[in-house]
Amino acid sequence: RYDREALPMMMAMMATVAVIADTHGHLPEALVEALAKECREVVGREVDVILHAGDVAGRGPLSAATILDTLREIAPCVAVRGNTDDDDDDDLPERAEVSIRGLRFVVEHGDNLRKRLTPGHDEDYAGADVVVTGHSHVPELFLQKGVLFVNPGAAGPPRFKLPGGRCAVLAFDKLVVRRRGGKKQGKNSDSDSGSGSDSSSSSSRAAAWELVVAEEAPTTRTRTRTSRIRWNRVDIR
Repeated sequence: RYDREALPMMMAMMATVAVIADTHGHLPEALVEALAKECREVVGREVDVILHAGDVAGRGPLSAATILDTLREIAPCVAVRGNTDDDDDDDLPERAEVSIRGLRFVVEHGDNLRKRLTPGHDEDYAGADVVVTGHSHVPELFLQKGVLFVNPGAAGPPRFKLPGGRCAVLAFDKLVVRRRGGKKQGKNSDSDSGSGSDSSSSSSRAAAWELVVAEEAPTTRTRTRTSRIRWNRVDIR
């Protein structure tokens, strides 16, 4: 759950953000189908934006352009460069900062980080509400020092003895929380409906889903391996 005393004031009106990383030249069809079709049924609305945290290509048959074009058929996609991507690809910056319905997202590959935020990187994320990274292939979802930190795990093949075929969906309803230090915000920000109500009485609602490709072994009837998506609800803590 969100720590209302630790978070900065922020608002999001019905934002649904898919986060993906480490495709490494692969893009499971099951993930694409889930984001394109199943998201409305499971989450209640379609994906607004897709954020890709790098290692888009490399090691697999698909180019970065092919993968990003496929994702952009679902929703607008912002991507950054990972350590296996082409350093000369001008379409993949090292870092991206995106404002999505009042929330500030910082996206970077994360090869400059440990698994979690460290004190030396606090200034890099000043003012950020959500930081999206990849690189480690380890799924992470937690709050630290007022920042929601998300690593969706690897969407590409299994590697480093870690599973692949993963991404995540963050769903924010109208989200209003207190400023750091517990100071109440008397009125909603300009991005709100303008009701001027006390934010301390507003509800804070956010949810996350981990999408995992579940491989099903071939049966005597099908004789082919099939894939389906397992949607796991994850607590934000």
